[in-house]
Amino acid sequence: MRALLAILGLFLLAVPRPLLADDYGDARDIRAIRHDAPLLLARTALLNHHDPKNVTIANVVVAKDAALADWRMSNDVSGIIALLRLHGVWTDVAQDWKTSDSWIVDFTKPLDDPGDLRGDVLGPTSNLLSRLGFEPDFVSVAAHHDPVVLAANAAEKVYFRVHPKARRDPGLTIEPYVACPPPPGFVMVYCDGSLADLSGRVRLAFAPGNYGATSPVAEFHEREPTVGESTLTPHGDAFYYFDVALRGGALVTFTSGSRVDVWFPYVLDPALRYSLTLGFAQSPIGPIDGTLVNNTLTFELPAFSAQPGVMLMAEIDGD
Repeated sequence: MRALLAILGLFLLAVPRPLLADDYGDARDIRAIRHDAPLLLARTALLNHHDPKNVTIANVVVAKDAALADWRMSNDVSGIIALLRLHGVWTDVAQDWKTSDSWIVDFTKPLDDPGDLRGDVLGPTSNLLSRLGFEPDFVSVAAHHDPVVLAANAAEKVYFRVHPKARRDPGLTIEPYVACPPPPGFVMVYCDGSLADLSGRVRLAFAPGNYGATSPVAEFHEREPTVGESTLTPHGDAFYYFDVALRGGALVTFTSGSRVDVWFPYVLDPALRYSLTLGFAQSPIGPIDGTLVNNTLTFELPAFSAQPGVMLMAEIDGD
C-alpha cells in the first residue's frame, strides 16, 4: 500500500497544474502566454497610468500559432492581446483595450491594416480579427471560446441594428494617444516606421540642443534583423535596427542625456547584456549598455552632433 501511495504521489507531482476554466488550447502554450502577456502589456499599463504589476490575465485561447489573452488592470481598463508564434516566439501583434466607454486599437506587422477601425467602438469582434488578417479557423475558435470576442460580437449585432448605415459609412476613427511626457527642455518623438504613429516602438527623447523646440527628426526607418543576423543562428546577436535622419540647415548638436527607449513585442531574456551603437554621427557612439525594464530597453546617449540629412544607423545587440 505504501508503495502504491508513493507512486500515486509521484504521479500527482508530475501532472501539470490545471488550466483555468475559460482557457482553451495547448496547455504548454497557455502557460507560456500567461507568463509572457503581462510583460508585453506593461507598456499599455503605463500608457493608462497604471502599475504593470496590476495586470491580470483572465483567460487564454490558443489555436496552432495564434492566441488571444483577455486581461484587466483596473475596474475601468481592460482588453485583449493577440499573439502570433513567429520564429518560435510568442509575439504581440495587436491589442484592443477599453478605457471608460471607448476602445483603442493598436496593431503591428505582419497583420493587415483593418481600415476604418470600427473596433474602437465595438471592441475585438470577429470582423475586426478577420480584417487584421487572422486565419478563419482561428477567428472561429475565438468566437466560440473567448468571452471578450463573444461580447464584442453581441455588441456588433446591436450596433448595426441601431446604426444600419454604419456598414456603408462607418465614419469612425481612433484618437492618437501620448504618454510619458519628456523632461523639461527635451523633445519626445515616437517612431515606428511612420513618424505619425504615436504608439511607435521607438521613443526618442532628445536632450536640449540647437534644434529649437520642434522635433529634430526628418526621417526614420526600422527593421528586424534577418535570421542570419539574429540570435536564431549561432553567431547572430542582433535584435533591432533603426535609421534616423535629422532636419536643419547646419550641424545639429545635443547635450548629454538623450534617451532611446525601444519596446519589444516579444519577451526579452533578462540574462542578456544589451548594447546600442549609433553610426555616422560626427563621432561614433557606443556600444552603450542598456537597461531592461517592463520589456523596454533604455539607452542614454552622450553629447553628440550630426549633419542634417545624414542617416544615423543604430543597432541593438544582445549577448
